[in-house]
Amino acid sequence: MVQILLLGASSMKKFLNTFLVFLIFTTATLLCKAQDNIEGLFHPRMPQQIDTIYYPFYNGVQMIEVDHLAYWDRKIFFLEQSQPRALSYSMLEPPPPPNEYFFRDCTGTIIKVFNTEASCENLTAFFANIPLDKKSNNIIHNFITTHAGKAAFSDGAWPYSPQPMNFFNGYYKVYDFVNVDTTSKPDLYFQGNFSPFANCKVGLIDSFGNIKIPIKYEALWPLKNNLLVELNGKWGVMDKEQKVLIPLEYDSYNWESQELISFIKNGKVKKHYRIDKSSVKDIGDYDEIINPEYIDQYPLTMVKKDGRIGFIDSSYTEVVPPIYDICESFYACDMKLARVLRNNRWGYLNKYGVEVIPCIYEDAETFDRDGIAFVQLDGKQYCIDTTGKTIENCTKKPTWQRKQNAIVERRNLYGLVDSKGMVIVPLVYSQIYKVQNESFYRVYQNKELGIISNSGQILLPIEYEYISQFWKEMNIATVTRNEKSGVIDSNFKVIVPCNYESIQFDLTGFIVFKKDGLWGMMDTAMNIKIPAKYQQFNGFRQMMYRTDPNPYSMVMRDSLYGYIDKNGREVIPCRFKQLGYEIHYSRVWFNEREKYGFVDTTGKVVIPAIYDRVFDFGNEATAVQKEDKWALIDKKGKLVTDFIYDNIVGHTWYDEQYVVVYQNNKCGVIDKKGKLILPIEYEAIHDFSQATGLKPEFRVTKNGSEYWEKTK
Repeated sequence: MVQILLLGASSMKKFLNTFLVFLIFTTATLLCKAQDNIEGLFHPRMPQQIDTIYYPFYNGVQMIEVDHLAYWDRKIFFLEQSQPRALSYSMLEPPPPPNEYFFRDCTGTIIKVFNTEASCENLTAFFANIPLDKKSNNIIHNFITTHAGKAAFSDGAWPYSPQPMNFFNGYYKVYDFVNVDTTSKPDLYFQGNFSPFANCKVGLIDSFGNIKIPIKYEALWPLKNNLLVELNGKWGVMDKEQKVLIPLEYDSYNWESQELISFIKNGKVKKHYRIDKSSVKDIGDYDEIINPEYIDQYPLTMVKKDGRIGFIDSSYTEVVPPIYDICESFYACDMKLARVLRNNRWGYLNKYGVEVIPCIYEDAETFDRDGIAFVQLDGKQYCIDTTGKTIENCTKKPTWQRKQNAIVERRNLYGLVDSKGMVIVPLVYSQIYKVQNESFYRVYQNKELGIISNSGQILLPIEYEYISQFWKEMNIATVTRNEKSGVIDSNFKVIVPCNYESIQFDLTGFIVFKKDGLWGMMDTAMNIKIPAKYQQFNGFRQMMYRTDPNPYSMVMRDSLYGYIDKNGREVIPCRFKQLGYEIHYSRVWFNEREKYGFVDTTGKVVIPAIYDRVFDFGNEATAVQKEDKWALIDKKGKLVTDFIYDNIVGHTWYDEQYVVVYQNNKCGVIDKKGKLILPIEYEAIHDFSQATGLKPEFRVTKNGSEYWEKTK
């Protein structure tokens, strides 16, 4: 009788649904056990075994299903009920493998197998002692014995279940475990987890084990009576007879709602598929449809093209072409009149796309519940009704909020007002900000950046991703558009087009640029000073150093390091695998065969590579290490001290004359000539001070006490 009800006429569906809901709630905890008995009905525990479902024979064939998905459902249900947590266990537990399907004939021989690596012969032997009238080990499946009954019961029973995406109304998803493509993306994707059986081709079989949809697709999902499929990386829709409804030529898809899917090609939505109606709609040449899930519920739906807004109806016919810069929702307004912006002027549109109040206002607010809106026209502020008629003696005030000086905000849109509260720049920007000491404003609109004057005049088009601060020395700034960089001057004129991967300003007054992965240098007139041939270009920042300035920049060419001067001449040829980051006192260290030495600014080796560690020259001397001892050497490599120190803190020279040294876990201070000016008897040396005309002092720690110690 139950079977008849499940497969019966539509008049019984309401009763069936009510019955199934009651059955789900009264047996959910029982299912967690997956046992033959009902002990502990209201004390759920972790399911102990995977269900094996034995369906009745039909036309001499029995289907046996190993239900991994249902086992996973019950496991997640148990964990959620017994140990609730903020992050669902469905996001943490490994996803299930696909259900296994075996088909045996009346002799007990397994004749077909799917979603398993076991052979028919091995499975025949395994089921040899299991009678042909064997019942399932889950009593629910003994109560509801049909395929349709199992699907109807399970669909929606578990809140985190992947099962609904694997029900195909009498068909079953099967995978090709033999020819696995490990390079493609996983098909079995549930709640953020990946199945161990991912990357298999997939198809469908019927309840007799006949292949109905070839096992050749990368993905296959149910859309009620039709299928969402992926083949060769392209998506489309077909029915179960393989009739194509949407060609398999789309790059991706997106669920707009439970009943609506959009198909995307070359970054644009091209088709909509309505699941409940099995209908396909072509999208016009729009960049975006805004809130397409409501397209059947309202008279008009907004569309975007080239940053402007228009409207289509539920049949996807264009009612209003894309002519508006901004449009509020009709249904967020009490009067069902939406504010719209066209040519930098505000007006009002009704829900049928008719501009009932023309776009003439410098500023306009949304109508309130009384049908009153505050507007500004020709420098005058007043109120209007829903017909556009002026309301006399209106006390309504503007609702914008002052953010910073002249910047105001209303409904996440920004503009500028004067000292009297008059809008001088319409509230149309998604952000406005002003950098200190600049006389103009930077504005964001449609995720792009530009520059306007105090009066709202566009000085630099709103089309950039980035605009730097202006470099004071030359009054120029870098800009980025379409991920390429260029330069503008103080008149906001583009003097270097946005054709470069990166642009930096150098202390020489020139522009360091990167093109085709290589660095060079040019002036603001784009005259090349140094050709773009270097993989790395550090710039001439040492020119501005207070001490020991020099006009050199480290560069890398062919993965080897060297130095160039301002004219691009390689003063130290690019022949070193490792080279110091800066030149100090006409010396820079290099590494050769795991040893360190120094070259001068002509590239000549003046100190051979014989040291294990070195520091940059801090004056005419530097610290070097051989084996486990340290010493000072001069610029010619001559020893200033012997190798008698356990360590020399060579990166810090006090007053460019004194350096801390260590022996036997005690520290002292020597000068650049190697003279000991503070004995090696302190636990730590922290700081240095020297008043004019006095000997230097060091803040030291000795015997646990901290104090200032004068030098000898």
